[in-house]
Amino acid sequence: MAGGNQTLLQQSWNTGASFGTFIYNDVGTFNLAANAVYDRQFGNAAGQAQDQTNGDCNPGSGSPYAPNTCYGYSGASCTNATPWAVDASGKYGCDIGSAALSNVGRFYPDHYETSLAMTQGCSANGFSYMGQPFSMTASPSGTIQVKALAAGQTYSTGPGLPSFSTGYTPISTVWFGAQNAASATDLIRCISSTQNTTANRCALTTLPTKAAPSSTWSAGIYTAPATTFYFDPPKDATTTADATWGPYDTLNVGITVSDSDGSTLTVPASPTFTLNSDTYRAINATAAKMRYGRMRIQNSAGSDQVPLLLPVFLEYWTGTGWALNTLDSACTSLVASPTPFGGNTAASSCYGTGCTGVATGGVGSLYETRVRGVGANLPTPSYSSPTFTFGQRNVMLAAPKASGTIGLSIEAPTWLKIGPINTSGTNPSATVRFGTYNSRFIFLRENY
Repeated sequence: MAGGNQTLLQQSWNTGASFGTFIYNDVGTFNLAANAVYDRQFGNAAGQAQDQTNGDCNPGSGSPYAPNTCYGYSGASCTNATPWAVDASGKYGCDIGSAALSNVGRFYPDHYETSLAMTQGCSANGFSYMGQPFSMTASPSGTIQVKALAAGQTYSTGPGLPSFSTGYTPISTVWFGAQNAASATDLIRCISSTQNTTANRCALTTLPTKAAPSSTWSAGIYTAPATTFYFDPPKDATTTADATWGPYDTLNVGITVSDSDGSTLTVPASPTFTLNSDTYRAINATAAKMRYGRMRIQNSAGSDQVPLLLPVFLEYWTGTGWALNTLDSACTSLVASPTPFGGNTAASSCYGTGCTGVATGGVGSLYETRVRGVGANLPTPSYSSPTFTFGQRNVMLAAPKASGTIGLSIEAPTWLKIGPINTSGTNPSATVRFGTYNSRFIFLRENY
């Protein structure tokens, strides 16, 4: 046997007249050398001539036993040539051996197995934003793995079949698919381990697809190159909305193995789905939600003598327009404490412990700029909690005691920036007016 198959070859020899059994649970071919199977009791069993017992033949020797199957001699050498010839003592070998056996058949995996699972970007709220990292991993390896296994083996206990490696023929292929509800559209090209910074959406994935499957197996294990992925969001705020904007609220991401012998893939506690006649095992045990989101700040106006409430919303594209993403109640937060940056000026200011400049800070930092009249360092922000609740958070701006206008923006996560043509995108912003009223009336008169 060759190719490391000894680890799966069970041999049982006994000392009697019979050869034991072996189980060969690897993939590939096998062959037998000459005399791999032999009979050392031929003519010596009960009721027979007892040739070996009486010394009428030449026995084998050694431990383990090496049979003597010579039936033709030339001088003192065994040739096994015809016609048969005895040795100088007039004897043949005692044993009958098999001829060499060339490659026989092919063996194949009994089944394939993985323990893949998906962790959504907002796992606490059961959804992900497009562009937000989410993970697909297998336990306990921490990578995406599929194992080719023998009968009775499981993912957690089986090492994978040693000969099932790239270059073996035939070998199975692996690919991924993604389906929303019962749609016939494969969304897998929208999922990649690298963020797409081009305007061409859903054109490239780092996962194997049906059009470009993978057959990269190593000792019975397929391992994907990454575990963190992104669903490609729309790239330009001016792009006309279409069906690819979602939402995908019944999304299944699956994996399949194509094996010419019909061996199938199992994923414990995972449902199956059919996409374009192919059956996939879903990585997510329940349907995932993938939403194109944005953060929006509402323009506000009010008195300069009292604090002003500034609403901030988390929204998602519903297919026809933007709506409050009420699922987001534990995922997105403003900076924990809107502490004023030490370098703040009346022209520009940053609020947040992560501020490194008046216009640079960590996610959730708030920036203010003076537009007219009011200094950017006067209407300091505050809030009861940094975490959004049902997609909304109100920011309270301190009364500046002076009329004027400021601009306010928030350092949003990259997946909530507006029109992210690249990973930096554009932060949401609003105009805030103090000392004025936000009314559509030019003149109002009441009659009694």
